[in-house]
Amino acid sequence: MKKAISYFIGMLLLSSCADDSKKKGNTSTALKENAFTLIGKVSGMEDGNLYLKNTEKDSTAIIKVKDGNFEFTGKIDDLVEKRFLYIDNPNGNSNPLETLYLERGEQILSVDVENVTSLELQGSKTQQDYYDFHKGKDSLKAPYLNIFRQADSLYDRIDSLMVLKNRDADQIATLNSQLDEVDSKLDDYYDSLDNYELIWVKNNTSSYFGLEKLDDELALSPDYNQIFGKFEMFSEQLKNTKLGKSIKERLERFKSSSIGTLAPDFSTEDIYGDKMTLSDFKGKYVLLDFWATWCKPCREGNPHLIKLYKKYQSKGFEIIGIADDEKRQKLWREAIEKDGIGMWKHVLRGNGKNDTVDQTDLAELYAVGALPTKVLVDRNGIIIHRSLGSGADEEAEMDALFSEIFNGN
Repeated sequence: MKKAISYFIGMLLLSSCADDSKKKGNTSTALKENAFTLIGKVSGMEDGNLYLKNTEKDSTAIIKVKDGNFEFTGKIDDLVEKRFLYIDNPNGNSNPLETLYLERGEQILSVDVENVTSLELQGSKTQQDYYDFHKGKDSLKAPYLNIFRQADSLYDRIDSLMVLKNRDADQIATLNSQLDEVDSKLDDYYDSLDNYELIWVKNNTSSYFGLEKLDDELALSPDYNQIFGKFEMFSEQLKNTKLGKSIKERLERFKSSSIGTLAPDFSTEDIYGDKMTLSDFKGKYVLLDFWATWCKPCREGNPHLIKLYKKYQSKGFEIIGIADDEKRQKLWREAIEKDGIGMWKHVLRGNGKNDTVDQTDLAELYAVGALPTKVLVDRNGIIIHRSLGSGADEEAEMDALFSEIFNGN
């Protein structure tokens, strides 16, 4: 089963509370073009506050609840904007009740603090698309719920043992083996989920939520042509949203680092402070390994990389580890030593430079949206392979590819 961690999925930023809109008392007043109004009722709360968090602007609006009712008007700068609804102050440790996709105009919100799953937003087509998508996902997951519970139980047991000073390595190994066996039973589910998401996006090119799912797919797919083809199916109105423009920019970077193109050159400093460039390795096969200390699938794949390096390094093969660890440099150095991967070059993703700008993020230069991502460059500087994730299938694919490249060399 492929394992990968996306940069873009599930990122909620801390913010301070700020009431950035005004309460309106007359809904018959015509709304401004970029305004929205939420009208609603909160069951289980007479007086209090709801909090509407905007992670993009790092701000939180306060919705005043009086006698169980509220009316709130705010502003959105785009066709659709995402907000996260909280009952408790989001600067604490509470989780949002729901993701809201707000559109211009009036929308009706119903909240039950005792049954948060019943929350409903009416008047937003994007919200309805969101509900429909997750309803389909839930139906796919239903037959596998018992297996997920088994996996969760094993994860909890392993985590509880890992914190012990005198932990039993054999017991942990046994539990990990059991976990692998349980996880293997979910392969069919993940395959069907991938297929469901691909088809859903293809069939919903008039939906902003469809565009958002394409953005997720771009982070997790090495296939530029497939993503570009789907993007072209969306309306110009959706392409011109902030999200649409962001996807277009990332696709342009993706195109310049896709299979068959000349690998973008860069200069940087390695872990020892020595200057280096990608072009220094011309005449060799170079694997760019995008990883991080906090990425479990990345580090699980290190033993296989060590095996490849020891087998082919003498035949003209090098690895450059590119880590997402600018803020964890001590842990970065410790992980390199602990995992035994100090035999190849290591750099940080944010320290690069190329011909067009003085400072460049190497992950952005290569349109990396999830970890681990591996990019293989041939002796002439051409990208010949790009893969995402880790696992037995990916390792077998790499073994076959390297055997073909170096056979007889």
